[in-house]
Amino acid sequence: MITKTEKFANNVATAVAAAYKDRCTANCSSCVSFACSSRRRSSVNTCTRLYGNTEVVTNGCTYQCNIRKVDHTFSNVLTPSAEVMEQISDELCWAGVVDEAFKENFRADLNDSLRWQYFASSKGWVKLYPSHTLQTCHVLNPLIRPWYVAATSGPKNVIIILDISASTLNNNRLGIAKEAAMVVIQTLTNADYATVVVFSDTGRQLLVANQKDKFLIQATYANIELLSSAVSNIQGDSEGATNFEAAFVTAFDILDASRSNASNCHTAILFLTDGFPNKGQTSQDDIVNLIRERNSYHNATMFTYTLGSNSGASYTRAIACETGGIYTEILHTEDLRKQLSLYYDYFASLRHSSSAEVAWVEPYEDAVGAGFLVTASKAVYANSTTGTGIPQLIGVVGVDVSLTGLQESLTSYESVIRMLSERNSCPRIQSYSQEVLDRIRARQGGVPCGVCEGCGNDERTCSINKVAYCSYNYRQYENNSDLYREDSCCFNADNSSDIKLCDRGFKPSYYHVFLFVFFAFI
Repeated sequence: MITKTEKFANNVATAVAAAYKDRCTANCSSCVSFACSSRRRSSVNTCTRLYGNTEVVTNGCTYQCNIRKVDHTFSNVLTPSAEVMEQISDELCWAGVVDEAFKENFRADLNDSLRWQYFASSKGWVKLYPSHTLQTCHVLNPLIRPWYVAATSGPKNVIIILDISASTLNNNRLGIAKEAAMVVIQTLTNADYATVVVFSDTGRQLLVANQKDKFLIQATYANIELLSSAVSNIQGDSEGATNFEAAFVTAFDILDASRSNASNCHTAILFLTDGFPNKGQTSQDDIVNLIRERNSYHNATMFTYTLGSNSGASYTRAIACETGGIYTEILHTEDLRKQLSLYYDYFASLRHSSSAEVAWVEPYEDAVGAGFLVTASKAVYANSTTGTGIPQLIGVVGVDVSLTGLQESLTSYESVIRMLSERNSCPRIQSYSQEVLDRIRARQGGVPCGVCEGCGNDERTCSINKVAYCSYNYRQYENNSDLYREDSCCFNADNSSDIKLCDRGFKPSYYHVFLFVFFAFI
């Protein structure tokens, strides 16, 4: 079953790569369906319990339908925002043929283990198969989902270092930093090892009772929740100084103690501050030399971020450049969540495109009742690179299968977890010149380490046809709950498939309905 699922993922990845290669001659003969706004081919819907249930709020009451309508003849498109819809018409054109790979996999699934299939573009939109209606038009960004990050960056060690000195209490900088850190933590999978270090006068690791016993923590679901909770409870030091030395000594002590308990692939250190060091070593050269010496064994890549225009930019830029990483100046705190979570995209650009393997994430319970699922995902690169030789990431394909099917072939849950861990391999990272690295940095919104002429978006473009949207009425399901209920649910003659939850005292919020119907469970 493992091999079969990987074949499904590879089939879709091959179709995406071929479609992208031929994008300039794509024929957009059919329109594109958005899940929240299209009533397309309703006559061929399949009534099934395999894909969980649906919920709809109408007249102040929530109804749960246990027999969902899905359509295996085409896919739906989901976007994180209305703005993205206006930017992706050309991509939706060339990606239309990927539906054939979805359908081929569906026909080959003889034991009904296959569930959702999808392609998430690096531009932020998703093609989801089989088609089904959603009441909420826009969903969370796929680029920060664990299956996407696992496919693009592979197994890794991640240490997040947060400045909690007195200055971070200004303008809610620490609050924003904590939110951004939790976004990063939620992208991790059980193939990763991670921790969080906070510093002011001194440095300390979260979730460690004795600071002499520092170590990386495997990013299982349980540990992710513990780490997220610990981050949310971080308090700033109202009288604390800014000690870079203590922060990095703590981080490297953790790496030293975790040599036998780590991913053994690559290591990312995400360092966030809003000021200059004013305690411990304060010389920029001394701090860089400390990092150079302690990092000689680990070869960690550092991603450094400064909040505000009066922060320690020269220090953090030098640290990032010393380790082959990226320095980013965050002038608007709302940008921090996005920038801090895109460290993996840098690794995606550095990896050899031919080394993209299928990645597996820990089993999870489907949010809409389809049971426990497992995701196999794979990064897809263009066959040709950009003008500077940087691999062009097209996006990530994902295939969800029932955990029951895997357990039947592997005898137990423990054997499934062990097998999935063994299937995740380290990506092959390429070496690039400083000029190429600076182009990657600029493309990621970072500051180049040298003089980078012409840095920016290197993607080769061509004139691509636009698609027509199969939208009868945009946002029609958000505005018409009765219509959504009709198009999403199969009713028995006695309405036994439809349960009126409000009769049981259930009082949902508006967005309870389908805010996380897709991304909360894959």
